[in-house]
Amino acid sequence: MLVLFETPAGYSLFQINNKKKLQKVENIIEMFNDPDTVSENIQLEAFRKFKDTEHAVNSLTKLNEGELPSDLKKFLQNNIVSKNIQKTLLCIYYLFLIILNILILFRLLSKNCNLY
Repeated sequence: MLVLFETPAGYSLFQINNKKKLQKVENIIEMFNDPDTVSENIQLEAFRKFKDTEHAVNSLTKLNEGELPSDLKKFLQNNIVSKNIQKTLLCIYYLFLIILNILILFRLLSKNCNLY
């Protein structure tokens, strides 16, 4: 699970390693008890720094008005959409290779066993 957090310095995208711990408030509090627990459960995936204070204020204003700032949209697209597409394409490619190997193996076996 990914969590977007806006800080005064910029946008942070965190990976939560254990979704089940988020189901109870007590567990969330325990996740932040000490630095070791935090590092086990939460990892910084990406960070985008604001250019300056004016940029930060403008972004926050747009978010409060229900608009998606263009820099946030690019940040999310680069770090969520593009990466998921690449992972999906990689999975499809490996699945294709597995199916291809099975077909080749089946063809070789069928020739040796005179199935055709």
